[in-house]
Amino acid sequence: MSDTIGLPRTWRPFGARIAGTVSGVLLVALVVAAWIGLGAGLRAKFTPLQLGTLAFLGLIALGVWFALMRSRVSATDAGPAVRGGRHECR
Repeated sequence: MSDTIGLPRTWRPFGARIAGTVSGVLLVALVVAAWIGLGAGLRAKFTPLQLGTLAFLGLIALGVWFALMRSRVSATDAGPAVRGGRHECR
């Protein structure tokens, strides 16, 4: 058996995807449970600006999750390329 691999080849960290997905689902469940636990009276006191801030923080968390899911290492004839989060290095 040969030690060489066919190029191009891409590796994606399955463990990071599982950890990110499980953590994200648990975080959403915790936030929903906390929101329900506040009670209707306290939830009614939130202003639109406060609700918008919560939605904005949720979008930031979604962006971090998406960046984690895009992580990969690619091997080509030109050399390796690593994508971690927002940046790609060659």
